[in-house]
Amino acid sequence: MPSRYNTDQLTEAQFEPGSRGRVLKNFPGIRSKRLMDEMEATKLAEATD
Repeated sequence: MPSRYNTDQLTEAQFEPGSRGRVLKNFPGIRSKRLMDEMEATKLAEATD
């Protein structure tokens, strides 16, 4: 019986292939945690300026 709390099918609960479960699925297809951290920091700085 499936659980109503199972979110595995949602995009928000999926990881990028090849990221070893460290990077959530994303539009640009970034697989590297380091690159994702850099991108997030850059976008945060742009948004807060």
